[in-house]
Amino acid sequence: IKDAINNGIETSCIAAGFHEAVAGMILEAARGCKSRNVVLSGGVFMNRILLDRSMELLENEGYHVYINSQVPPNDGGIALGQLWLVAKEWELCV
Repeated sequence: IKDAINNGIETSCIAAGFHEAVAGMILEAARGCKSRNVVLSGGVFMNRILLDRSMELLENEGYHVYINSQVPPNDGGIALGQLWLVAKEWELCV
């Protein structure tokens, strides 16, 4: 990044390249799995640019992409998942 800045590349272009690289890595990770279903969740996907580009790349290759719709992808969703697990454990113990 420092070299790019020193060579006069605009920060918006550097940022776009970063998002493109990360979305490409997500696609490569999906290619390494047998499933055609991909779940994108976690705080990193609060970044709409990354989420949209990742979905576009994956869907263009025939993957079924699932994202959070009623629960936030960040810590709120983690807390809900933890509560669900505890509730399931208690259910088994009753």
